[in-house]
Amino acid sequence: SEAAAVAGQLLALLRSFPDGGKSAGGNSRFILLPTHPDDVDEESEGGMDPLAEALDLRIMVRELIVVGPQSHRTEVIVKDSLEALQQHGPSSAPPARRMTRVCYRRRPCAVQMPAQTCTLVVPQCSFAAVCSALDEWATQQPASHGLAPVAGDALGSWRTSLLPLPPREHGDLE
Repeated sequence: SEAAAVAGQLLALLRSFPDGGKSAGGNSRFILLPTHPDDVDEESEGGMDPLAEALDLRIMVRELIVVGPQSHRTEVIVKDSLEALQQHGPSSAPPARRMTRVCYRRRPCAVQMPAQTCTLVVPQCSFAAVCSALDEWATQQPASHGLAPVAGDALGSWRTSLLPLPPREHGDLE
């Protein structure tokens, strides 16, 4: 997906630092900017949300394996394992996905960027996919998981979410 490709690029940039991102202040901070549209008319420009011009991202956990989402049953009674396999089967297992855990917030482009930030410019469709993925996962997790451990400032508060990662290449163990 577009969001997974962007997340993969962010991790590749993080790995490209000689000390694995510690030179970037240790907080793995990125600004994600959409490319400027080629054809901008006055109507579409006036309708743009100034708070959605850029994303401020902090990678909190580089890689997670997330199973689900899945709702838990309140009561499970299994008489024998054969019956359970026939009822639920191997296809009922929720999907496992590679994800990265991030804190994020929307920000206007006009605000000065922090000195220890890496900026990545992506196509507008990729930017929209990242925004959508972050918002979707932020709403699916419990409220207690959405609290960001990053202090808010004049630009607003941070949210915690997950961003999908692309599948690993064969032999890629880093």
